[in-house]
Amino acid sequence: FDRGVAYVPSDPLLSNQWHNVGTEAVNINILDAWDYFTGANVKFGIYDDGVDNSHVDLSGNYDASLHVLVNGTFDDPTIYNSGDGHGTAVAGLIAAVEGNDQGVVGGAYNGTLTGVDIFGAGGNAYLFGAMNEQSRFDVTNHSWGWNQPFADNSLNVGWLGFFSGLQDAAINGRDGLGTIQMVAAGNDRGVADNTNTSNFTSSRFVNAIAAITDGGQIAQYSNPGASLLVAAPSNGGSQGIQTTDYSGALGYNSGD
Repeated sequence: FDRGVAYVPSDPLLSNQWHNVGTEAVNINILDAWDYFTGANVKFGIYDDGVDNSHVDLSGNYDASLHVLVNGTFDDPTIYNSGDGHGTAVAGLIAAVEGNDQGVVGGAYNGTLTGVDIFGAGGNAYLFGAMNEQSRFDVTNHSWGWNQPFADNSLNVGWLGFFSGLQDAAINGRDGLGTIQMVAAGNDRGVADNTNTSNFTSSRFVNAIAAITDGGQIAQYSNPGASLLVAAPSNGGSQGIQTTDYSGALGYNSGD
């Protein structure tokens, strides 16, 4: 079965995205995957510190209709708060616009993105409520966590609201197929932490993801653990990951 030549988007920085199409042995060879799946009709919830929805490489895929309201509180993920920037970088990896002759390409470039600012003024009350709204999304991304063992204690009654959201999403998301919940393994390998010491990363309702470098080695910060499902390309090696940045001086650098 010859599928012919794979489609290569025109976005100028695609060739810099070694994790997608590079020559490194650990790249995910995504051009072949795009023959079959591009993220079309997939709704992604970016649980993070917000997303620059006006970014030239994100605005076309941003869906504000799915913004999360919790008990009358709305932490607007499109308004920059001090230190924000991480969510925008994550969003670009997932669904940066394809074929606009700008920047990079997201792995699911035809999907839609919605930011959920869990680090805003609403605090834990907003976080716990937002976790129970995951079922509105097909996939949620959680590139965050705790660095204290069992800070997220599922046996503590105070955490019931948080963990009920994981189960609700797994049961009710995607019209009963279950929301796919992607959770970072954590960045504390250097202090001998692992995914087993977090009830979030060890939950049976989520997918815990480790990080590897462009050299195919485990990233020096990435937590080990029995609950890991897969390892995916990240930084920590000789190359970082190129993605979208909060526009202007507010981001990690002065560009976008």
